[in-house]
Amino acid sequence: MLACALAPAVGRCDPVSLDQITAQLFYSMTGTLSQNIAPPAHFSSWNTVIGEGDAKEPATDLVVGVVLTAVQPQTTDATPLVVTARQPGGKVLAQRTYRNILVERGRLVKVLFLPDVTCIGQIDIVATLGAQTRSATVHLDCGE
Repeated sequence: MLACALAPAVGRCDPVSLDQITAQLFYSMTGTLSQNIAPPAHFSSWNTVIGEGDAKEPATDLVVGVVLTAVQPQTTDATPLVVTARQPGGKVLAQRTYRNILVERGRLVKVLFLPDVTCIGQIDIVATLGAQTRSATVHLDCGE
């Protein structure tokens, strides 16, 4: 949804909207990315490390994308974007803070790279930009 589309309904207008979280496998053989596997996508991630499930080839790493949108060019100087990936017990797998974000042409994607996670189980991803928060949970399980 674009930044100010709901402004009359919610009584405020964020110049930059935290729109979506994506998650894509980094395929080891070709160096390409998978389709988005974050919900609501249906993706069987069992034994992704060896290319099983719905994976097209082996993958050990995950690229998280945070999609930001704006109706017109906007910069967020004072409000950082914080992206965090955690395991269910709260252990932080990775975190990244972006400052001075420029959404120049309506859409911008910022990333968080998660190495060696395709057998880690549940990954809870949270992105925060000011009062806006989006979250997604990805499951990357392995077994015999």
